[in-house]
Amino acid sequence: MEPQSPRQEVESIIKVSWANIKSGLPAPRSFNEFVSWDYAIAPAIPAAWPPDGKGVVYYYTFAYGSNPARLVDGQFVAAPWAQVKVDVARGAPELEILSKGIKEIGIQGVRPLREEEIKIFNQRAAVEEQIQTLSRKTSLHAIDAKRLKEFFQLWCSTNGVIAEELRRKHPQFFEWVGCK
Repeated sequence: MEPQSPRQEVESIIKVSWANIKSGLPAPRSFNEFVSWDYAIAPAIPAAWPPDGKGVVYYYTFAYGSNPARLVDGQFVAAPWAQVKVDVARGAPELEILSKGIKEIGIQGVRPLREEEIKIFNQRAAVEEQIQTLSRKTSLHAIDAKRLKEFFQLWCSTNGVIAEELRRKHPQFFEWVGCK
């Protein structure tokens, strides 16, 4: 059996925690109040920027929700409810629960992705591998900065509400990749 990638390990940890979060949501009083929530995991973000060589990245978990009776061209977005710290050298992801519930922070518009955007998003695994490699270095030499920036700029533009939350936690990184 092939070893799991850090993202797969994070996904395994998050699934269990999500079940606890979701089961604790209050029952809606009406269909209009109902929001169908599901979790999402942001791309890996280096703990330090510029990289400090310690090999630590974070995965933030948040939630998107929908209710077609209230919102048809967007999704409700909840603040990060968990972060998973991954020491790339050791593996062992560490889960930290940031909230025991869902705190709605805004509405994210949605639109169909263009073919070239799908190609960029399909590079997620390679981009995350590059982030993990970068986190173990103290220099930005010999990286594919174009691909990394292109990916994060697209991610930020299609996930602006949560990107703004994460930008507050990692301002230097988001500034470097050009997320505005």
